[in-house]
Amino acid sequence: MSASITKSDISGSQLTVAYKDYNKDSAIRRFFVDADPADTKADVINAVYGTIGLLHNELTSLPLQTLTATRIGIGKWLVIARYDRSVTTSLPIAASSLVDTQTAYEAMPIYTDYSTFSNGVPLGAVLCPASEITDATKRSSVERKVWQRPVLRMKWPFATGIHPAVNYRNAAGTLNTSQILVSGQAFAPQTVRYDGFVCDSRATTLGARYYGYHALTYATDSAWQAQELYYDSQWRVRLVKMYTVGSWTLT
Repeated sequence: MSASITKSDISGSQLTVAYKDYNKDSAIRRFFVDADPADTKADVINAVYGTIGLLHNELTSLPLQTLTATRIGIGKWLVIARYDRSVTTSLPIAASSLVDTQTAYEAMPIYTDYSTFSNGVPLGAVLCPASEITDATKRSSVERKVWQRPVLRMKWPFATGIHPAVNYRNAAGTLNTSQILVSGQAFAPQTVRYDGFVCDSRATTLGARYYGYHALTYATDSAWQAQELYYDSQWRVRLVKMYTVGSWTLT
């Protein structure tokens, strides 16, 4: 095989840099290649790939996606290299801040009225007939209602060469141990619950790649506490922590 590039980045080559969406970066490089007449298209492509490598020569985080070889004469070839950040191969430059968010509510059982709140959770008078509040056998007389706790749901994207199960298989249902920063907004420790991850897997020229998102829920002002009903000479309610603290961090 004797194929070699004779002219690089000829007319028609281009580079697109997307300033608002990193994933829309793209490029085309065009090359004239001289080869032995007996060389195949695969020989020509392999020779070009061996010279230019996997990444763009100027925007060095932009991966090569395809090489197309077109014969334009005896021993003469036009090779076109296309670059983009398809979801199956791209890797973020650093931890992503492109977090999708949605306000929502989560139903939580309560046994009190709304006359007072503690840690963002209702903690007023127990809803029970006065004649039965001191009767330990009358638990069924304590009124149970549903309170809608305001929450913020988040989808934190990832694209990595390490399967998320390695670091997050035991994280579901636990709270953040350290502060989480999303687009400049700080979420204090023990206010964000890890709900799990969604992951797709692809085989690429860079090896196995995994992309998807981490699902998180932030409990506004309530620090993930819930009401617990207990009897102490009369029916009372106290707040208890709902979840343990995990050891996970987002990268």
